[in-house]
Amino acid sequence: MLCPWCGQEMQAGTLAGSDRACLSWRPGGVKRRFMDVLGGRGVVKNAHRGLWRFTLSGHYCDHCKKMILDTDIRK
Repeated sequence: MLCPWCGQEMQAGTLAGSDRACLSWRPGGVKRRFMDVLGGRGVVKNAHRGLWRFTLSGHYCDHCKKMILDTDIRK
């Protein structure tokens, strides 16, 4: 995959993290409310979650230091 910012080849890989909580997203400046957490709002559904780890496939540009991740966020 070519980087949309610089045109160089991107590396396919996996973003991984250690956390018992799910991976979630929220728009800048917006706090997650308790009801959002209970309802699963903002959860990245295609992140593969284990007991202490999550993984998400994507592409990384070593030149721009940017990532592209496919997401499916629960609304």
